[in-house]
Amino acid sequence: MKTQWLKVLSFLTMFVLCLSVFIATADADTVWSEDFDTGMDGWTTTAFTSWDSGPVVAGNFSTDGNQLTVLDNDANYARHESTNVVGTWSFDMYVPNTPNGYIGVAFMSNGTRPLEFDTRFVSVEATTVGQDRFNFWWMRGPNEWLGDIAYVPTESIVGWHHIDITRTSGGLFNVFFNGSFEFTTVTNDVTQSTYFECFGVNATGAAFDNIVVSDTIDITTDTGTPPPTPPEIPYLLVTVGVGVVVVVLLAVVCLRRR
Repeated sequence: MKTQWLKVLSFLTMFVLCLSVFIATADADTVWSEDFDTGMDGWTTTAFTSWDSGPVVAGNFSTDGNQLTVLDNDANYARHESTNVVGTWSFDMYVPNTPNGYIGVAFMSNGTRPLEFDTRFVSVEATTVGQDRFNFWWMRGPNEWLGDIAYVPTESIVGWHHIDITRTSGGLFNVFFNGSFEFTTVTNDVTQSTYFECFGVNATGAAFDNIVVSDTIDITTDTGTPPPTPPEIPYLLVTVGVGVVVVVLLAVVCLRRR
């Protein structure tokens, strides 16, 4: 009889352990990603003849070549639902050789356009207006520009660039261009998000690809970065562990009685 109880105990223990492994591996860090290999599923587009007024016209993008490409010089926006506010945003961005253009990603945005409305966002943008540069900037409310940090690379900004941004729960941003840490800032002017937006203004040929949004900080500076927000207590795993203990105790009691 003890042998049968041992078999039952072994089966229950293996079942619970397998369940715990499944639960642990199912908890992925990536919230969503996009490589445009299947078109623009999950995306919506809009455009304006001017990005601070209107009128509203149809957005003009293409996913030929498995990338999101801007097809005209209107203020074109393509947006994907995204509520992520802590973690890492990574993407590739192509800056075309066009004068007076703006090409960027508002990775935390409420999606309100044109800018004369109650607009809230944080973005990274390449601009060929004046000195070619990248801007990290944020806005809250109509015409309420709250911050602007410029990064001027030593080489031309024309071409493909890989960009990573991290944000902690305390509002610390680290920004990386092509694998190199460039600057950091702290702001909590914008702390919520509804959309992730790719945009081009006077930027025919601008393109975006390989978007990955995760809720963990996946890239660090050379001097280190504050750790990501501690994960929530894995209550399911705790329950599983308690279940294992209960099974073992019951089995021991039953074996002793026999």
